[in-house]
Amino acid sequence: MKGNSKLKSSFHKIILALLLMPFAAIADWGLNMTQGVTPISQEIYDMHMLTLW
Repeated sequence: MKGNSKLKSSFHKIILALLLMPFAAIADWGLNMTQGVTPISQEIYDMHMLTLW
């Protein structure tokens, strides 16, 4: 029974790590579109932010 308890504990730690992984990935997300300089590129940026965020 002691081994089973240790296995459950390890399983819970792995599940917790997997659940928290997406938050770590989002925190350093560097692929977002940058804001444009021209009026057209600013409108495209606004559309991008509206549809994807």
